Amino acid sequence: MRKILAAVFIMAFVSGCAGSAGMQSKTETAAIDALVAPGKIHEACYEMLKGQVLRYRFTASKPLDFNIHFHEGAHISYPVELNGVAAQNGDYVIPQDQFYCLMWTNKQAEPVTLGGSVVLLRSPQ
Repeated sequence: MRKILAAVFIMAFVSGCAGSAGMQSKTETAAIDALVAPGKIHEACYEMLKGQVLRYRFTASKPLDFNIHFHEGAHISYPVELNGVAAQNGDYVIPQDQFYCLMWTNKQAEPVTLGGSVVLLRSPQ
């Protein structure tokens, strides 16, 4: 009887550990689907923690300017800045707790269709 109880306890403990590891890490996905008017922007912002990964992928019907930025008072930092891109994908590892924004700027004379996704990979704390 003790051997059966010990086996049940070990199985429950191992299952609980596997479940806990999955619960600690979380992934969030957001779709990008916009029509960016001439001279306008499309922006998506997220609160991120140091060590997390911001994975982005997009395509546009015409080239757009793209950046990832954050504000510190009146100062704006641009860790990622690309001009005139119609498609891009990448990972940005968050260096500090901060509110980060992805921004697309349309410098074209006509509207630009923008599509893709943003995945927030949240590491265990």
